[in-house]
Amino acid sequence: MPDHLFACKGDWYALPADIRGAIWDGYRSDDLSAYVGATEAARTWYAEHPPRYATREGMAQRYVRRQENNRS
Repeated sequence: MPDHLFACKGDWYALPADIRGAIWDGYRSDDLSAYVGATEAARTWYAEHPPRYATREGMAQRYVRRQENNRS
């Protein structure tokens, strides 16, 4: 992912429109606190709504393992 993008296209459009709008508004207005708050909301939403590929047979294990490796 390029540094200036929050998420890949598929994950970006998976977010609800209000969260996408808040991220975009914070980014465009250069309001760091609004941007950070919106990205936190997005991360929470992603945690509660894992990507579809994470639930396919055999993929859930790899997804969980990748999450655990990122915590260290």
